Amino acid sequence: MSETAGLVAPPHPAPGRREGWLARWYGTDPVRAAAIGLIAVHLVIRAQVGAGGYLVYDDFSLAWRAAELDLFPDLMFFVYNNHLMPGTMLVTWVVTTAWPMSYPPYLVVMLAGQAVLAVAFYRLLRLVLPATWGVLIPLAMFLFSPLTLEATAWWAVGGSQLGMLLALVLALGAQVKYARTRRTRHLVSLGLSFALGVLFFEKTLLLAPIVFLFTACLLVSGGPVRSTVETVRRFWRSWLVLGALAGGYVMLYLALAPSGARQPANTGEVVTFAREIVGTTLLPGLIGGPWRWIDVGEGPPLTATPEVLRWATWAAFATLVIVTVSRRRIAARAWLLLALDMTMTVVLLATTRLGGIYSPAAGLTTRYVTDVGLVGALCVGVALFGLAPAPAAAAAEATPETTPETTPEPAPVDAPATAPTRPDGRRVAAAAALVAALVLLVGSGGWTSARFGDDWKHKVGREYLATVRAELAQAPRNEVFLDAVVPDWVMPGVSAPDNLQSHMFRFLEPRPQFVTAAENPRMFNDQGHIRPVQIDGVTNRPGPEPNCGYKATGGRTARVELQKDVFAWRWAIRVVYLSGGDAPAVVSFGSTVTRFQIRHGVNQIVIVVGGGGDHVNLTILDPNVTACTNEVTVGTPRPQP
Repeated sequence: MSETAGLVAPPHPAPGRREGWLARWYGTDPVRAAAIGLIAVHLVIRAQVGAGGYLVYDDFSLAWRAAELDLFPDLMFFVYNNHLMPGTMLVTWVVTTAWPMSYPPYLVVMLAGQAVLAVAFYRLLRLVLPATWGVLIPLAMFLFSPLTLEATAWWAVGGSQLGMLLALVLALGAQVKYARTRRTRHLVSLGLSFALGVLFFEKTLLLAPIVFLFTACLLVSGGPVRSTVETVRRFWRSWLVLGALAGGYVMLYLALAPSGARQPANTGEVVTFAREIVGTTLLPGLIGGPWRWIDVGEGPPLTATPEVLRWATWAAFATLVIVTVSRRRIAARAWLLLALDMTMTVVLLATTRLGGIYSPAAGLTTRYVTDVGLVGALCVGVALFGLAPAPAAAAAEATPETTPETTPEPAPVDAPATAPTRPDGRRVAAAAALVAALVLLVGSGGWTSARFGDDWKHKVGREYLATVRAELAQAPRNEVFLDAVVPDWVMPGVSAPDNLQSHMFRFLEPRPQFVTAAENPRMFNDQGHIRPVQIDGVTNRPGPEPNCGYKATGGRTARVELQKDVFAWRWAIRVVYLSGGDAPAVVSFGSTVTRFQIRHGVNQIVIVVGGGGDHVNLTILDPNVTACTNEVTVGTPRPQP
């Protein structure tokens, strides 16, 4: 059996037989028809999973910036959490402008991107693998892998990673074509692919070493040293293109972004992360795992592969490696490519994601290995079925025993799938194995995706904002509010100041008016209901004036002494006063001086201040008006129960 032999495609219809257009289209290339069916099924599953979700965490932050910043250059070159992604920012601006605080448009964009990516990956498989039914296995492995679920459900992830994944697929395809034809247009495609990826995600920088490793492992032959030398010598133009683009991007990124490097707590943290990201997340994810998820609240769940299934996955992959390596030499190189790619990713993540508060969960996060999952599916296909004639010929180009005259010609990407004829028994066994593998991948991935969807559809942020909208619709138009943070389960405190209500509620209609001083302001409680404000904190000492407390009169300042010193912070002051008339007045505390209009009778003023101290000053600017106060509180504003 040859190294490139694969599963047998069904025979074409007999000449002269009349069939409908659909049957003719299927008969022309049944593998293509089956691939389109798999792509359609996986898009339906992704749509069902995503439809239950809503905007979360970073989505709100991105939308707020898209609304507040000028599109160019402020928004396009804004570095968000060390991410430079002008393409993502542009799409966010378009959606936010047209459909503010709406999740379905983002879902449509993500599904469209996933559809383009799926078709591109299928074409890459047809370019790299023998044209047989076997291409459906790595295709299904990628399509139904839960590793990419976040990229089609959470906009902050999908908006960046889908562009990177598409760039990776297009770049690998361009490199295969260039290896065979040496045509300049494929170098242009390679460069454009890289440029596309960095528009959406700086991790696209890894595309350059991945293409190099892909070339060294699969497109040249020989040992490690010879493969490396031949990769550099024969494809130096590719590295010149990628190197120039990567160098320019790195210079731009370093000029705009702060350092993203971190220091892991210890070696054990790195070892634990590597074990979890490979053994609990990546390997199970390639065959439809993890089958069980950890609910972490509003965000996407974390992988929780059961112990038995984790060991079974490791055993299955170990068996697959041993069997494929024993059957064809190229399999060892494919597995080496996957191992090197995974190692590169682990090193990158260990220096950028460990050492923080989310380090314990980093190894259980699928979005960190979506690109490795794509490369993994491709490597599994090569290990199982070998290389198509075109890349195989490119790899053999410099070997002494191969000459251009004996090198097989490459088949077009969309050429009908064919394969050497096998005895009926072996064809039946191969077909049964193919069907079993597809059922396993589709069933396993579909079941895990459904469990992901069960978690993803519970969005307290959606319910919280729905309550806020309903409350605002019934509130008086002149109602004013003190700003506060939304609940941690809607936006965590580490996202400050993006977790302020004034940021999140910017897109609501009617839009709430937030102020720093008002007589009777309101606040939103943790359930989204509007409530009066109360100030919890330090009150004043009893004033010296009988039946008055502290008197502000004749333009002189009343110094209201507090029960204790208050440290510098952002506080609210509530002053209840009795005034003999209307007049302008000033309240000062710490570094904040606030002017307001005092009114006749018993009233109050609530003011947001910054600073600290042991007293509050009240001054009536009209010498003919006197005001008394003996109820001053400096503290934290809260909505009343």
